[in-house]
Amino acid sequence: MSTSTSQCMLLTGATGYIGSQLAHTLVNLGHEVHIVCRPTAHFNLLENIIDRLSVHITNGSFDSINHIIAQAKPSLVIHVASLFISEHQPTQVQDLIRSNVEFPSVLLEAMSQNGVKHLINTSTSWQHYDSNKPDYSPTNLYAATKQAFEDILQYYVDAKKFSAISLTIFDTFGANDSRKKLFSLFASATNSQKPIQMSAGEQWIDLVYIDDVMNAYLEAINLVTSNDDNINHNKHLKFNIKSNLPHTLKHIAETYEKLSGKALAIDWGARPYRTREVFTPWQESQALPNWSAKVSLEDGIRLILQHNASKHHS
Repeated sequence: MSTSTSQCMLLTGATGYIGSQLAHTLVNLGHEVHIVCRPTAHFNLLENIIDRLSVHITNGSFDSINHIIAQAKPSLVIHVASLFISEHQPTQVQDLIRSNVEFPSVLLEAMSQNGVKHLINTSTSWQHYDSNKPDYSPTNLYAATKQAFEDILQYYVDAKKFSAISLTIFDTFGANDSRKKLFSLFASATNSQKPIQMSAGEQWIDLVYIDDVMNAYLEAINLVTSNDDNINHNKHLKFNIKSNLPHTLKHIAETYEKLSGKALAIDWGARPYRTREVFTPWQESQALPNWSAKVSLEDGIRLILQHNASKHHS
């Protein structure tokens, strides 16, 4: 899947896993990509394309971000950056609000001041802890801050005539993923044979492979920049990015074992479930038009194993 014409885009969160993959995808499709980063950012995930990106360092102030938007003149902003904390400490409340509410709100105001009206926002399935509540039920404070930003975004859609799409991301996985998530834990466990302490593993997880996630962003770009007023004009559209084929954590581990040919040393039940563990993925969400997940759990694991093997031999 590709976008129709070359555009100038501004991307936040480009030094993280999803953002870096998106930066690669957009650059390789011929787009002019500007990225916004903190002074402390690390660029190891962008090493092979850094010379093809326009890098802007910001302290998060309005003047700084306004200058960046005025300089870059993007036709579209893609907001991926966030601070994720599953169970926060009291001292982390301000960081969560600064990163997930204040920074993107300042970004919206700078966009408005510079006449940039197209935004793709990244939301989270964690905004829907209770599957019986169709609209909003935050799993944690992180999810609440993501919702707070969506509510602020609605003001810019209504009052400033923005066109926005929020993509609700479920769990993601893929090759070259250094996040401390399932498959990096599995890889470490097979290498060290040191047991991983896990919960009882009965929660259902909806995993989407990174290539499918990239295609979702590309489809959202096509949609939000479309000339069809019925689709995107002055609206905030919300779509889910999920496979619709959830698996239990235990089944995911068993599948990894089968495909890798190596037993995983997992101490099931050694850790308690989180205080608000999500056992059933949210069902009431709307699918992104012209998109569906193509890579199965099994094929995604095979791609990860192939990547890890090639990295080991290189």
